[in-house]
Amino acid sequence: MKKNIAVLFVFISLQLFSQDPSPSTFINRLNADYKDIAVFKNNIYAITTCDSLVVWSIEKDSIIAIQKDINNIVNSGDYKIIASSVSGNIYSYSEPFKRKKDTVVPHQVYYILTDSENTSIFLTSKGIYYKGQLFRPGKNSIPSSTPYMTRSRIENKLWIPNVAYVDKKNRVWLAYNYGEFGANLCFFDLESKTYIEKTIPKISFDATKTFREQFKPVSLEKLKETHPDSLPKSLKIIDNEIAFQFPTAISASENTRGITEDSNGSIYTTESLQHFDISGSIKVYTEKSSDFYTSNHLPNIPEQASDTINNNGKQIIRNYTIKYLGPITFNPYNKTLYYHSNLGFFKLHKNSDNTYSKELVLKPKLTYSPGLSNSVGYQLAVQKMIFIDANRFVFLTNKNGIGYYDGYQTKYYK
Repeated sequence: MKKNIAVLFVFISLQLFSQDPSPSTFINRLNADYKDIAVFKNNIYAITTCDSLVVWSIEKDSIIAIQKDINNIVNSGDYKIIASSVSGNIYSYSEPFKRKKDTVVPHQVYYILTDSENTSIFLTSKGIYYKGQLFRPGKNSIPSSTPYMTRSRIENKLWIPNVAYVDKKNRVWLAYNYGEFGANLCFFDLESKTYIEKTIPKISFDATKTFREQFKPVSLEKLKETHPDSLPKSLKIIDNEIAFQFPTAISASENTRGITEDSNGSIYTTESLQHFDISGSIKVYTEKSSDFYTSNHLPNIPEQASDTINNNGKQIIRNYTIKYLGPITFNPYNKTLYYHSNLGFFKLHKNSDNTYSKELVLKPKLTYSPGLSNSVGYQLAVQKMIFIDANRFVFLTNKNGIGYYDGYQTKYYK
């Protein structure tokens, strides 16, 4: 009897963890893990965790080029790929085997981004290297690598961001995640070439309020009560909503997992944390007037659940999140937002009444490594999404290699 129960348990486990609703093919050539990808001319340019460039052909399902000592990559948007070497050399690729040395960055490169004119932006160990100049952060611009409990600041060093993004107004977003100890968003303006130091609007005269409480949502009624005659310069009431001057509205309450911008200039972020419970949300920042934004959480995305707990003899209803959010990306081909969670890949639709609804696209079964940073596990299985057209996209996983979804089936390259 015990043997039969054991066999049944193994069978059920295999069914739960091996089924993928869409057909899948696994193509293993190097058995490599990857840390970044870019897509160009139906080829996937991938950086391994050992700093090698591997170029995969989607059409041939094979590797067509390998080069050592390449540690960062980006599609510049002007018919070429930009990559950095471990030694700081910057190359441009028009074909997998054709590269040209463009320049040398004198410091270790963490990320490569591009501005609205496809000019490269290099995030380095010393600062942001842009148009041949190095811009070092000030002591109050970038948080240190030490979590919030010390709140220390260190000059002349750019700490590695967990997520980096450039919006349409040429502002570089730098997201720092400290797991259970908090998160932060910092900014660099490419037009003025300055780091934007955030300020907290004085929304209350209560001196007992903590640093964190200053970032909590404030009702319109409370704002009018505390400031009946005038508002701080960083606040406006527009269309009966509180609008904050950039970047005071742009703050991370949880660890940032993705940043994107739609065709109307609204900016979306995904935030999630697994610490005892799973928490997370999708935020949308909408510009109401020049550099004044409202900040809202999308309701019912992710899904919520509730239970009843006993707290010192009192029964309390506890609400919690049942979905952990990963990256979010805007698909320019069908002008639709997509995001990934532990429940799969979803389309995010904005309805005519300004509400949002979601549609499941793909629910792959992915593996992960235990002991990942920031108190998370399987939820970081997908790190990045890149769209090729309205239906096809490439995604970077933690342990399953590079996924390619053609609208029907999924291939995994390793």
